Amino acid sequence: MLISTAELENTLTDPNLVLIDTRSFREYSQGHIPNAINLDLFSFHWIDTSKNGIESFNEQARKIFSYAGVTEKKNVVFYDTISGMLAARGVWILQYFSHPQTSMLDGGITKWSDESRITTTKPSNFKPANFSGIPNPKILAGFQYILDNLNKITILDVRSKGEFDGTLVSCLLYTSDAADERSSVDLGGRRI
Repeated sequence: MLISTAELENTLTDPNLVLIDTRSFREYSQGHIPNAINLDLFSFHWIDTSKNGIESFNEQARKIFSYAGVTEKKNVVFYDTISGMLAARGVWILQYFSHPQTSMLDGGITKWSDESRITTTKPSNFKPANFSGIPNPKILAGFQYILDNLNKITILDVRSKGEFDGTLVSCLLYTSDAADERSSVDLGGRRI
């Protein structure tokens, strides 16, 4: 699930690699790994966990990853500033879609840069594809499943101390006025 900076550097020109920088477009524009495309996964989440909500999430995710050039045959590597939440979210989403070849960069762009590996500010080209990932519902734990299994499972709260105690608000609350924003995601400075 982790790929080292050296391993990634050796595969940067591989046509079967889709390298995804999950940081904000502003951060991506200030410098990224060559051939990386930007897909801001912080803005990609779904608050409706009903059956229809999950189906909508699946449809939107397939469109986003298709637009980014992901297929089941591509090796997809995600990175963020460190080996953090955004890269892990990308890996998890593709694992949810049964993608066989997904990983995240160990240490993220911070380690990459600390090792004096090349970065660029030039936007990378990408070719949209047809991602048709098959959801694996066994890795979802919805409200009802959690409620029915409270005595059989362990729930880990992985929020930061500030998020836990309410001194840091890191999620967005949506209103009906934000529906358009909620149903799109930033891909290289373009809302899709």
